[in-house]
Amino acid sequence: MSRSDTRERFINTTARLLQERGYAATNMADIVAESGAPKGSLYFHFPGGKEELVAAAVVHSSEMIRQLMVDSFASAKTASEGFDALIDAYARSLAQTDYRAGCPVGTVAVEAPDLPIVRSAVAAVFQSWREALREALTRMGAQDGRADELATFILSIIEGGLAVAKGTQSLEPLESAKREVSRLLRYEGLDTQVEGNLL
Repeated sequence: MSRSDTRERFINTTARLLQERGYAATNMADIVAESGAPKGSLYFHFPGGKEELVAAAVVHSSEMIRQLMVDSFASAKTASEGFDALIDAYARSLAQTDYRAGCPVGTVAVEAPDLPIVRSAVAAVFQSWREALREALTRMGAQDGRADELATFILSIIEGGLAVAKGTQSLEPLESAKREVSRLLRYEGLDTQVEGNLL
């Protein structure tokens, strides 16, 4: 196993454990055991320990989720269609994992707000996701200032919906989010059919 493969294995394992267990219940011993990589190599790759590793896992997870956002809106004909596709992807993930797989970034944001490296990574991730949503809304005709507000609101709805869905083991919070965001987008005049990619 190359050094880069070992590093990626630690990051992938940490991202999965954060998604399933959260920050506090994810410990270094479990990461080593489940990654199958040598214990000594963990601190070689991440001399800053758990905080540095979690920050790297947050960034890794964020790239996949941002791509999911892009893909969900890319072929959508309306804003609500893109939002629905995104929420449906989250719902499938929750259902397939018996509600264990929440949002690792949101979980870390709540559990570890006082860790500087982690906090910085989380803030950068949320900004990246807001920008992806803002770009989609802008292409649909939202003015810059309004697009920013809507993107922040929609991201907040997603994160809150995931937390409540996981906590109640029910997809209804996500279904409710779909209904209410669709109403909002219609009210904003952004749910008319558009041609071409949105992102």
